[in-house]
This record gives sequence, C-alpha cells and structure tokens, in this order.
Amino acid sequence: MDENDCDFLLLSERERNALWLDIHRAADKAEAALILDRHDVTSEELVRAFPDLADVVRELPDQAPQVDGGATTVAPGTSGVHTCVFART
Repeated sequence: MDENDCDFLLLSERERNALWLDIHRAADKAEAALILDRHDVTSEELVRAFPDLADVVRELPDQAPQVDGGATTVAPGTSGVHTCVFART
C-alpha cells in the first residue's frame, strides 16, 4: 500500500458522515460524481474505502427522473417576490 492509497483515511468522522449523507441524497450518477469531487474522493477510493456507498452510487439512475407538476409562480402585484411550488416526489 503506497502512501497515496491512505488519503481517504484522512477524512474526519464529520467529513465521512457528510459524504454518506450527500451520496444518499444524490438524484443520479452525475450528481454523485460532483459530490465525490467536492469531497476530494476518487471513485477508486470510494470503492476501496466505502464499498457500501459505491453500491448506492451504482444503483442510482443515470439521469434523475423528471418531476411533473412542479412550477414556479410570481404572486401578482408583488414586484418580484417569487413563490416556488414543487411537486412532492
């Protein structure tokens, strides 16, 4: 094992928990890739150090499903006050 193989061990408990939570909230594989980049974890490190999270990423869809019924509306007469309405998934 070379010293670069241990970089993922330098993640604090807080960072590991944040990574776990972010991965579980990811909507698709592209978002998971951005999360890994943000946490400075490569896909190889994820597979080696966090095989359970790697399985979660593998099960994600390639693209997030489209949500029907979501809309953004502006309340009349409010000069720029926006009310966002989103459909529940």
